[in-house]
Amino acid sequence: IGVGGGIFLSPLLLLAGWANARETAAVSAGFILLSSLAGLTGLAIQFDGLPVRWEELLWFALAATIGGYIGSGLGAKRFSPILFRRALAVVLVFAAVKLATG
Repeated sequence: IGVGGGIFLSPLLLLAGWANARETAAVSAGFILLSSLAGLTGLAIQFDGLPVRWEELLWFALAATIGGYIGSGLGAKRFSPILFRRALAVVLVFAAVKLATG
């Protein structure tokens, strides 16, 4: 269906009781990383290398690193598990709507 699978994995982990919200977020992040690497590998094979604009990639990597650092600090020290559940629910609803509308 064109998504990495996390949209199915996260609710399953939560509803089955196999993981709490923090564990689900961690598993989803790893799942997204693997899906992204698989996609990049496919592009590299298709185009005999990656068509990368390195100057833009640097800024995206910097933003992702800063955002990850801030987000992990907030998640570990400031946010309650219920807030994590609500935030995850919002993200999943957004993804479902986007998936349904194409």
